[in-house]
Amino acid sequence: MPFLTKLIPEGRIKDEMRLYYYNNFRFKNVLHISHYNYKDNYCEIKFKNGVFLKFHTHPSMKMPSFLKSLVEDINHIIKGYLLNYQLRNGDIVVDAGAYIGSFALYAAKMVGDIGKIIAFEPNHFICQQLKDNIKLNNLTNIIVLEKGLWSENKILKFNNTTAEDSSFVFAPDQKHLITEVEAARLDDELPKLGISKIDFVKMDVEGAEIEVVKGCQNFLRNTNVSLAIASYHVINGQKTSIELESLFSTIGYKAVTNFFEHQTTYAFKK
Repeated sequence: MPFLTKLIPEGRIKDEMRLYYYNNFRFKNVLHISHYNYKDNYCEIKFKNGVFLKFHTHPSMKMPSFLKSLVEDINHIIKGYLLNYQLRNGDIVVDAGAYIGSFALYAAKMVGDIGKIIAFEPNHFICQQLKDNIKLNNLTNIIVLEKGLWSENKILKFNNTTAEDSSFVFAPDQKHLITEVEAARLDDELPKLGISKIDFVKMDVEGAEIEVVKGCQNFLRNTNVSLAIASYHVINGQKTSIELESLFSTIGYKAVTNFFEHQTTYAFKK
């Protein structure tokens, strides 16, 4: 299929071939892409465990770009973030950079009604879709906070695009995309929610991961948490995995970087 698509021009026929390939070969045991609406620009995806996602795109976005992003996101959840940790009934989970809910909804099903997911998503457009997807799945164990995480409580400039990846890291020529968002320390947010224990943290915060870990060191020192952090982002000329591993070692955690398909740093108490 990947070879054949090179011979076919972009368009609806090629898009339908992609859907067939994803559903029947590449991800047949994990998810089903049930619908793509060309008129209203949205796609529907269903996990094999019953989680349902609807993703509205910006009219300028073409199907291959956002569909590829969604499928990769789901693949990373199954193969990457949960590589070293198995979600259990009753777990309390933090999803930092929740996006439209791919991980949060999947995790919510796994931890059950007595578990809880705290989902942070600073992009307003995406956060609304996250809330819609939670409602679509009739889930009541997800808390959504429309804010970013950082090393201190402050207002930050944020590359807040609509349906694409967003980031606290941006180039000078992106001024027209920048907005201000509320950012907070996880050390401060968890007590506000009455949470004294978490079991797992999934983090994909587009380059802010070092600052986020700095903002939850008190909590990490006093509890036993497993973390999986996307660490392929480059800050000051080096991937964030390097500083993350060093930072975790100072607070009694062991950290290893693996899953280079979507480079992830895993941390856990020594």
